[in-house]
Amino acid sequence: MYFFQKKDFFVHLVMLLIGGFLVFLGGRSILMYVLDPMTKQLDAVVIQSHTKKSVKASGGRTYITNYFKYKFNYKGKTYYSTRHDYMNGLTGASAGSNKYQVGDKLTVYINPNNPHQSIIEKGWAWNNVLQLLIGLVLLWRLHAILRTQSLSQE
Repeated sequence: MYFFQKKDFFVHLVMLLIGGFLVFLGGRSILMYVLDPMTKQLDAVVIQSHTKKSVKASGGRTYITNYFKYKFNYKGKTYYSTRHDYMNGLTGASAGSNKYQVGDKLTVYINPNNPHQSIIEKGWAWNNVLQLLIGLVLLWRLHAILRTQSLSQE
């Protein structure tokens, strides 16, 4: 197979890994939106929302850490969560801590079969679609390169 025999193996492998990873990230979020298990809407209260800045002595760099947490009641039990959206990636805590203050009331969407699964922002973001598209383009381009090189070998 051509993929494993040529000097461009590492370039092809990197394209495959990055493309696959981006398809996974973008596709997972969009799939969660389509198959949305978060169907029950409840009221919640923000119990923690702040940003902590710290300076590392050795390099003098400032590090910012965001904290965001809310609580809600379902069937007589109190649940806590930090999850902002489907992906809850690097922007989840910062989006929550920048938007909400302690004591703010908000709407939370939970999975009634597993109330520990909750979000406050439903829907997908354009960055998820962009991740999916870039990943698909990388995988398509890799396929085209390998096919062209394979055909030229015959």
